[in-house]
Amino acid sequence: MKIKSDFVTNSSSTCYIVFMPPDFVLEEREVMSSQGYKEWDKWDREEDEGIENFMDAVNEGINMLKEGESVWRDELLTGFFGLTSILDSRGLKLIGIDVPGGDGNDQIVPITAEHIEKVLPFMSEKLLEKVLVSDGVELKKKGDEDVTTENQK
Repeated sequence: MKIKSDFVTNSSSTCYIVFMPPDFVLEEREVMSSQGYKEWDKWDREEDEGIENFMDAVNEGINMLKEGESVWRDELLTGFFGLTSILDSRGLKLIGIDVPGGDGNDQIVPITAEHIEKVLPFMSEKLLEKVLVSDGVELKKKGDEDVTTENQK
């Protein structure tokens, strides 16, 4: 199994695990600057389709994720790679797992804060430190345990 560090569009079958905040709001300028929109506009857009069509498709995926539903590429079609590129640019993609022998059944699976709280105790100290530091949390040692600085509590 391969673990991906970013979204790719040419994988045979990939499962993206993302965090979807309940207050997530999509902005048109963000969509238009996304790699997914640029690819759609260049290769897949029909003559009579505009940004509204693309936004509608991406918003449909966002609503599905907010409701805890997985989004499958073959169900969302137009908006799938737009959605993946936007989630990636916002830092909401937690991991992408390449599934060998897949036949293009790419999907986006939402994870909630409750899910994260359940797995947090099982994360190794090294992995937890890597996640926190990559998120801008400054760690310092106090005895044998890591603690955040006072202004980050």
